[in-house]
Amino acid sequence: MQNDENFISTIWIDNLSIVSLPAIFKIARRKKGATLCFLKASYIAHTAIKCITRLNITHLKVENITQSLADMWVGNQSMAMKKRFKLPEMAHRVFQEVKKQQGYKVLCRTLPEKKVGAFFERIIHEELCPLIRVLLRAQWHKTEKNGNTACTIMLCPNSELMPAIKQIWPDKDILLVPYRHMNVRHIKRLMKRLLHGQTLLVGGNDARLRRKSEPANFITSRPKIAVHYSQGIDLKKRSIISWYPDSKIEAGQVLIYFDNKSAHKRIPEEICKKIEKMGMGWCAFEKKIMDNAGKYAWKNIKCSDKDNMDIAISKVKKNTRCNLDKWILGTAKDLVAHIRRWITFSEFFGVKIINKIGVQDIESIAQSISLDFTGGIRLGIQRSTLPVTRRWTTLIYGANDRVFFWGSDALMHIETGTDTMIKKLIIAGYPFDWIFYRGPLRNNVRNRLKDSNVTFVIALFDNVFSEDIYISRNMMETFYRKFLEWLIEDNTLAIITKEKKTALYNRLTGIHGLVAAAQKTGRYIRLKDAYNNRFPSDASYGADIAVGISVSTALTEAVIAGTRGVHCDLPGHYFHPFYKWGYEKIVFNDIDRLIDALKIYKENPSKKPELGDWSSYIDRLDPFRDGKSGERMGSYMRWLLENFDKGKNRDEAMEYADRQYAREWGEDKIINVGAKP
Repeated sequence: MQNDENFISTIWIDNLSIVSLPAIFKIARRKKGATLCFLKASYIAHTAIKCITRLNITHLKVENITQSLADMWVGNQSMAMKKRFKLPEMAHRVFQEVKKQQGYKVLCRTLPEKKVGAFFERIIHEELCPLIRVLLRAQWHKTEKNGNTACTIMLCPNSELMPAIKQIWPDKDILLVPYRHMNVRHIKRLMKRLLHGQTLLVGGNDARLRRKSEPANFITSRPKIAVHYSQGIDLKKRSIISWYPDSKIEAGQVLIYFDNKSAHKRIPEEICKKIEKMGMGWCAFEKKIMDNAGKYAWKNIKCSDKDNMDIAISKVKKNTRCNLDKWILGTAKDLVAHIRRWITFSEFFGVKIINKIGVQDIESIAQSISLDFTGGIRLGIQRSTLPVTRRWTTLIYGANDRVFFWGSDALMHIETGTDTMIKKLIIAGYPFDWIFYRGPLRNNVRNRLKDSNVTFVIALFDNVFSEDIYISRNMMETFYRKFLEWLIEDNTLAIITKEKKTALYNRLTGIHGLVAAAQKTGRYIRLKDAYNNRFPSDASYGADIAVGISVSTALTEAVIAGTRGVHCDLPGHYFHPFYKWGYEKIVFNDIDRLIDALKIYKENPSKKPELGDWSSYIDRLDPFRDGKSGERMGSYMRWLLENFDKGKNRDEAMEYADRQYAREWGEDKIINVGAKP
């Protein structure tokens, strides 16, 4: 073993498990000692390695790396921000190797190439994610230690993608070493493919499913729109059917579907009853996601059998010659199983439109391909502001035929989404804008303050944080600490916060003392459990200015509602266009400079008139701001359904709806994605 510990070999691994220990010990013996750095570990593996290292058999030093990527900076960029670029870039490069294989080319002769490519690239993205988060930490540690390691080795579970990954591996000084393991993920995917590829388990209130109670009123042969349950159905809050009240769509044409991504806890019976009371239908894909699942009728429906897909898979199988070909075959089978499930779903329930709000996933791509077979349409709704980064956009992975966007601000994302499958964008305004215009639904925050000396109110919007994303716990504590210290010093200042997730807020132990002191002043108001239940305007209504951490969606919503607003961009989105025209006006990357500017504005607004002023840009965020976004989206959906009712095909239905929308709201509100911004 080398005497200088600074030059000892380093082994990096994402997940320390029992199956990885033999490879670790083998390397440590060969290198005559090593430092093991891991991000997470199973209890058994952690216990085993602690016992062995105490015996000093392998000369292995163990270090659990807990520091967030967002707190690892090289120059003016954090490793978390680098990950936002590096991960999709590497996924795309690996995908380019996949595209060269004959099996992939054969598959694309049967299924739409662009959508198949998006599905494959997203799967690659998911498989690369654990490697990249370890790689970036290893690179940062090497930089911090001035490269003083004899050898840096990165252990990872072996994968059929490994040949392609090694070919594009970006750091030749970090040796990528795969080890054998039981691929649990592969086994789960195989089991899911076998089960879901044959039958679709659904339960709900459709008359064809009912066996244990009275027939449902959800009986209609008219074409339906299926809506993914994600944000709830309460029309007084964020709702997946915010477009429904003014749509004039028959309730029986709306089907709410639940899947394992619908909620973090089981779907309660009361939700189902509310849906039924409205005259809509609902169905669930798995028993385990439903409360009191035994009460409902469940049915196994034989999945649609498309011979051309079987033929395609058999041809892909014939071209399987290497590990990469095996990966292509397995992924192709997964894709086909997903497609068949959604074809079965659409045909069984008579669904012609599938609608989902927010971020898209591989299921969305499979849905889109299934609708190509059934002649249906997939609609998306923008949920949040989008990161302007190459190959990391909703436009690429959305697989929607049409997407409702808030405003033409979306145009900046087109040039980063050159591989998009979306044909047209529909500018409809902020989807929940009714909250701003339908009466006094909330009290002015000033009315809740006990101290009448308050002259200035700030609305603060936090965000989620973790070890791997661009916002860290340290950043969040810094964000709150600076404002709380100012609040305690200045008895004319009040702050109201809208917490993204109260559970995360409570983990900010470093500011608990300041929070307690701030609350005693009566000038610090917390809106708890805000996720999906509160709007940013609940905090900003009546505030003098709003501040959001990072490039904040909540802040954008508050600005649309009429409040001045500033992004406190601690993560450093320096590539964002806001920096070109609004640096230290609507976006700051230094919190001390931001607070100094706010103090000047507080004392005399005329000295900082540009601070938080979006007047020159707000029409790009939402050109309407009239409370009628739901009416616009609902009308468009109704026009589609009416045309399906008349026997028109999907293209005819969309062309008609586009014309009607342009006539009603302006031709500039229908944007051809193929056109240059």
